[in-house]
Amino acid sequence: MEQLEKYDEYVKAFEDEYGEVDKALNKLFKKTYPKNTSFEDVVIKVLALDNYYSTNLKEEQIRIITNLIIQNQDIDKQLENGEHCVVDYIGKTKPGVKNAYVFASKYCSFHKPDKYIIFDKYSWMAMHDLFDKGIIKSNIPKYGSKSMDFDAYKLYCGCMDELKKTYFLNECYKKIDEFLWTYGKDL
Repeated sequence: MEQLEKYDEYVKAFEDEYGEVDKALNKLFKKTYPKNTSFEDVVIKVLALDNYYSTNLKEEQIRIITNLIIQNQDIDKQLENGEHCVVDYIGKTKPGVKNAYVFASKYCSFHKPDKYIIFDKYSWMAMHDLFDKGIIKSNIPKYGSKSMDFDAYKLYCGCMDELKKTYFLNECYKKIDEFLWTYGKDL
């Protein structure tokens, strides 16, 4: 439980280091370019998110993901409703987008942080550590033993829901993610 007792400390550390850029990305996604209908609006969000969060998309992958997003005419409605199929839709991107589901979860979360959980290496490692310590009951395998696909995203979301309901009922997913990411980075 020591890790959970340091929740505020981990969230503050995240906000101190990354808070200003996160605010800028929130403005970009929610105020400047809230819709996903034009190439120019979407590509700037894809580039900014990829650059800042180091999802390491290649130039061609950026074009593919951008076009995929604008081709889905229902994406803004789906994002508004918190439909996780959007994460799968973007995450299935080919050819060979290694971190597509990581990127997809972040893209969706910046549109609707109250409805989409960010899914990445450090948060996964933290969640697995909490399982190993008996803090959460949902079995989450060690990072790298499972591919980062939609099934893994759904499993991770279930663990996050358990953590939220058990320990952080009044916290939003974004704050819990900040805690997990910072904690996982220290592992």
